[in-house]
Amino acid sequence: MKILCVLRHSGYVRLLESTLRMLCDRGHRVDLAFQIAGTHWLLDPTDVAQQLVATYPRFSRSLIPARHDALGHAARDLRLRLDYLRYLAPEYRQAPKLRERARREVSPDLLAATDGGLFATGPGQGLIKALTRALLRAVPTDPHIDAFLEVHRPDVVAITPLIEPGAPQAEYVRSARAMGIPVAMLVASWDNLTNKGLIHGPLDLVTVWNPMMRDEAIRMHGVPADRVVVTGAAGFDHWFEWQPSTSRAEFCAQRGLRADQPLLLYVCSSRFIAPEEVPFVRQWLDFLR
Repeated sequence: MKILCVLRHSGYVRLLESTLRMLCDRGHRVDLAFQIAGTHWLLDPTDVAQQLVATYPRFSRSLIPARHDALGHAARDLRLRLDYLRYLAPEYRQAPKLRERARREVSPDLLAATDGGLFATGPGQGLIKALTRALLRAVPTDPHIDAFLEVHRPDVVAITPLIEPGAPQAEYVRSARAMGIPVAMLVASWDNLTNKGLIHGPLDLVTVWNPMMRDEAIRMHGVPADRVVVTGAAGFDHWFEWQPSTSRAEFCAQRGLRADQPLLLYVCSSRFIAPEEVPFVRQWLDFLR
């Protein structure tokens, strides 16, 4: 089977490395394509993709064209509208930060319409969603992406992350499905289905880490239950192969710590989630001491 993996940038290769190796080991042809658009197309300093190229004759990597024409920008704006409207739903009533982030991406006319009056109600927003989806369906596919897929002619397209605001990768989904090529979305991280954009499908398959994420794909994104598969978190497969590089006593001695006392690891969050985390950590340490 010939599989085309479309990634936003090479930072996602590490998350899929075990899966890519497994596919190659099983004899499949894997073409890895990075999206050209954006400023972070090469975020893997160890260049795992090149390591795979050197290891597997049936593995390759390339760049995939991004859509830049007026219709592409219009389609992205329509998807941004749908992404924003999800955060007006009751389940996001207690998530003002997510809602505010989504507001920054949409046009003032939509904000004005949904801040009061008919379109601030559930039925009114449903009408906006229906009209927006109808307009999206009317946008033709991108001829450059069509040509890329025509040249590669994969048996299946696997894509990640897809759920970024405005979902520029949705253009690859639309082109592939128009050509009759099955499309699978590989959910990249644990929070992708709850605090990012919508899945702009339809898709033939969605892979998730666990049953909770499976429920999110079905309930929040409308993916049919028979198209969502729990696969585990492939991005952490390599953890099972790791071995300690030193003993606990040596580790503590190198850092001036007592080996007979417990060690606490605090894993920090992003600035979006916790912009003032450093003062909190310092206060937390004071309480511990």
